[in-house]
This record gives sequence, C-alpha cells and structure tokens, in this order.
Amino acid sequence: MLSLRLKAIASFLNPTDKVADIGADHGYLGIYVTQNKLVDSIILTDIKETALQSARKNVAKAKLNIPLIVTDGLKELDTENLNTLVISGMGTSTILHILSNQEKIKPIKKLILQSNNDLEILRRRVTSLGYNLIDEKTVFDKGFWYIVCLFVKNSDNILDEEKIKYGILKKDKIPYYEYLLKKNKTILNNIQKENPNLYHLSNFEYQIDSDYEKLKRELGYPTDSFIDFFKRLNFLDKVIYATTFLFSIVGIYAFTNCVLLFLKNDIANAISALSVSFILFIGAYLTSYPGRH
Repeated sequence: MLSLRLKAIASFLNPTDKVADIGADHGYLGIYVTQNKLVDSIILTDIKETALQSARKNVAKAKLNIPLIVTDGLKELDTENLNTLVISGMGTSTILHILSNQEKIKPIKKLILQSNNDLEILRRRVTSLGYNLIDEKTVFDKGFWYIVCLFVKNSDNILDEEKIKYGILKKDKIPYYEYLLKKNKTILNNIQKENPNLYHLSNFEYQIDSDYEKLKRELGYPTDSFIDFFKRLNFLDKVIYATTFLFSIVGIYAFTNCVLLFLKNDIANAISALSVSFILFIGAYLTSYPGRH
C-alpha cells in the first residue's frame, strides 16, 4: 500500500507530466502512477546500482516497463524529454545540489519537492531559480510530518516572507503548526536550562507564540486573543460580559472619585461615591458569576 507521503506527491501529478523520480528508493511511486495512468511517462533514478536494485525487483514483479537509470542527480539524465522532477526523502542541501545543474533544469516546468529539513531555505532558494510555490500538502505518516511542495516555473505567484517561512497557509496545517510551536519551545527551554543567563531568548518565544496566533487568525481559526474569545460567545454571554465590564469601569470611576473627594475633605460625597462604587462592584461580581460557573 502506498504511503501517505507518496500519495501526497502523486496527487500533484497529471497525465501530461513526463517525470523523473530522483532517488526513487523502492520505486513505489513510479509503479503506482504507471498502474493508475497518472502520468505520461516516468523514469526512476538513483545514485548507485545497489540503491536501484530494490526498485528493479519491484518493477519486474509488477510487470511494468519503467526505465531505471543510475545517475548522480541529473548528470546522466536527458531532461530534454522531461517536464517534471520529483525529489523527495532528502535534505534541503541535497535537493538544492541536484537543482544547481542549471542546464539540466531548463526544460523542467514543475518541481515536486519533499525535504526532510530546512523548508524555509528550500522555498527561498527554489524561488530564486525561477520557480514559485503554488501549493503544499501536509501529511503525518508513520510518526513523522512531511511537507510536499509544488513549484511551477514562471507562474505569477510571488512568495512573501510569511510564505517562505511557513509555506502555503491551509487549515489542515494547524496540527503541523502546533507541532512546530511545541518543538521550537522545547528547543528554547533546553537552551535556557543550559544557559540560564540568555534572557533574550524570551523574545524568540514571544515571536513563536505571536506567529502561531497570526497564522491561526489568517486561517480563520479562533486564537487566544480576547477579541476572538468574545466572538465565540453566544448572545447572552456577550451581554453578561459586556454588563460586567460596564459595571467594573463605572465602579472604578466611582471609587477614584471617592478618593478625590476624600482628599478634598468632602466626606459626605466621598461616602456616597464609595457606596456607589461598592454597589457597582457587587453588580460586576454577580453578573460575572454565570461565566465563572
């Protein structure tokens, strides 16, 4: 059965694609897309013959005629007859090294990339090669998060800094962003334990929290802000909270007035203002009771 990661990659392919799967591993992607006629053609490659042996066996077992080529990246590949590259299961530095062959990638219109690290660097550098990020799919497969990126040459989609950092914003990415939040906070906490005098790290923690709230807000998710909290309340609760707030504000004003009158030796009015503030605070307490219980 094809993994969720490889299914996400396959979902970005279409019947007009002439594909090279760089670092094909067991060849499962090539077998799947060929059997299901999802591409025009596909070539499976790997850097050593020993690495391709498993793919050769699986292709033969499936009784398919899929070309398999030993090549270091794109060196031995004729890309003139290709328009799509799939590069997955590698680190960003390896992917960028493969794509550094400018002559070989000239005919390539589509890149489907899945890096195991440094996604921000990957997005920035691939964009600088003349490709733009069109879509991303996020999957949690066998205990790991994977981001599959679709880049297309000469598209009109220009990446801003937020997309370079966090990718295409999608609602299904919220669990992934929560994972990143927890991971980054764990790293910061470990650094602070080892270096307790690095107080400036709290700024990074604040930035992480701020970015997470911003992402949720842009995706339409409720955040931890009071405004979003208030929006989630039903009409009756909104009335209760608004009344409590009003009682509190007027109560504080009355109490402040009481103090000023007392300082002016206007004892009678001061007592009157104190009584009013006391009544208002009691009102605030009573109206807030349903929200606290």
